[in-house]
Amino acid sequence: MTKFTSALLTGACAALFAVAAQAAPQTTKAEYEAAKAHAEETYKVAREKCNSLAAHAKDVCVAEAKAQRMRDEASAMAAYKNTPSAWYDQQVKHADAEYLVAKEKCESLTGNEKDVCTTEAKAAHTKAVADAKARYKSSEAQSDANKQATEARKDAAEDKREANYKVELQRCDDLAGDAKEACVARAKRIFGKS
Repeated sequence: MTKFTSALLTGACAALFAVAAQAAPQTTKAEYEAAKAHAEETYKVAREKCNSLAAHAKDVCVAEAKAQRMRDEASAMAAYKNTPSAWYDQQVKHADAEYLVAKEKCESLTGNEKDVCTTEAKAAHTKAVADAKARYKSSEAQSDANKQATEARKDAAEDKREANYKVELQRCDDLAGDAKEACVARAKRIFGKS
């Protein structure tokens, strides 16, 4: 797989995580602890498989095992906290995990090829973190905009209600005596005035 394709996949995964953050139900503490324990157990199994390898292949295998544990733990934490900042942290941890593996894969190269590989890995990491930050800031801005819109609709509804109440009271002005009092009482009752 080319580094460009890997970067695209990382970006696509991060976008999916952003969508998941909005739709994911919060997990319980017990589920979180179980997910952490599962991540550790999966790491141990993967790490054990690396022992059959040698040299650089073993180093890459270990990096991939560590990266998977990082991803699993970050996902478990994000699902447990279920906040925009927790999902942002999860996306950053995923980028860190990808970077860890990419750097290790570059170690087998030499000269300019190694430098290019390392620079590409760093660029992919920087892009993934920047995208996560942009999504987080966008989410915050959207949340603030939604709150302001809700407040504006609430204020508008109250203004309309008050205007309609005044119209009802104005209609009562044509009446006199008990009829007027009954009309005003009815308007107050309809519009929740005391």
